[in-house]
Amino acid sequence: MVNKRLLPGDGEFDIAAFLQALWTVGYEGPIGVEVLNEYIRKWDLGTAATEAFAKTRRVVDAARLAWTGGGK
Repeated sequence: MVNKRLLPGDGEFDIAAFLQALWTVGYEGPIGVEVLNEYIRKWDLGTAATEAFAKTRRVVDAARLAWTGGGK
């Protein structure tokens, strides 16, 4: 399954809950994206970077909004 991973927000893993748990214990470091997908590796670098950034940004922003209570 390693080469079948999806970009943030496309899969089943609850990234928002994971991020919120990290923030709750005080983590303030960087967040990275691993593109371990045989299909995405065929994209040109610009497309892969643009898509990975956009999807990650949406997930992180929504998680942060919910975590701070702004999503209620």
